[in-house]
Amino acid sequence: MKTTKIIAATGILVLLIAGGATYGIIQHDNAVHAANVKHDKLVKTEKTNLEVATAAVEQAYKSRKAQDIKTTYTAIDKLDKNQQKDKTSLSDKMTKLNGFLSQIAAVNTALQRLQNQKLIQTLTQPKTL
Repeated sequence: MKTTKIIAATGILVLLIAGGATYGIIQHDNAVHAANVKHDKLVKTEKTNLEVATAAVEQAYKSRKAQDIKTTYTAIDKLDKNQQKDKTSLSDKMTKLNGFLSQIAAVNTALQRLQNQKLIQTLTQPKTL
């Protein structure tokens, strides 16, 4: 009788240990899977944000509209701190665009002044008959 009880107790103990180990392994696998899903979602979001920001920079270069430039800066700000290199690259492109636009505005202003001076000169010159 004692041997049967010892064997039964040992069997129950082995089943409990095996069940606990199995439960622990399953919980660990679930945690790893959840972490992988979360990481994949983060990577997908980062990739999408980078694509949106890159497209916005291209659109800002094409249109040169103030609204597109503002939208581009918003898209660049949405990039994650893990994407600092891309964020810096896109920000540099926008800085160059703003520099180009400033130069274009300065040239347009200079041309307008020149045209106004020519107009004034033609109006003030005596006309010969």
